[in-house]
Amino acid sequence: MNSIQHEELAALHRFWQGLSKDGRLPARHDFLAEDLADWIGHISLLEVERDPLRFRFVLHGGHFTLLSGLSLVGRYLEEGLTPRYRDEVLACYREAVETRQAVYRHYSDHSLPWRELDRVILPLADDGVTVDRVMVGLYTLADPPSQGGSRLLSRRN
Repeated sequence: MNSIQHEELAALHRFWQGLSKDGRLPARHDFLAEDLADWIGHISLLEVERDPLRFRFVLHGGHFTLLSGLSLVGRYLEEGLTPRYRDEVLACYREAVETRQAVYRHYSDHSLPWRELDRVILPLADDGVTVDRVMVGLYTLADPPSQGGSRLLSRRN
């Protein structure tokens, strides 16, 4: 995994690592919602479905909603992505599931309001082995737009 540049995401990654024991992935029941207070609004939680591999939002943080212009709770990840970034983003989620490792990416696109975007995908497994959820932390350099959405997350373009 690339070195995490964003301080808050690096802290979230350390939190996740601290929950991992004996080579086993942390489970959703290993932490309380209050444990995520430092990252509130910047966290999403997605269930992993298989055959085919898909990701459905259980929790869609407020920062994500501001970026996309819509709440995706109960919807699938690909519903909130445009063709420009869809394949790349989905590949990162697949990588987290297949490798059982955290996946970090930094994006730069100065044509968009957010300019810089940092995201870490953290796999979770109720049995410690089979990834059944992913927790995602996301931060942007610029404040997200108050209305509308970005081209990375919005399906409108």
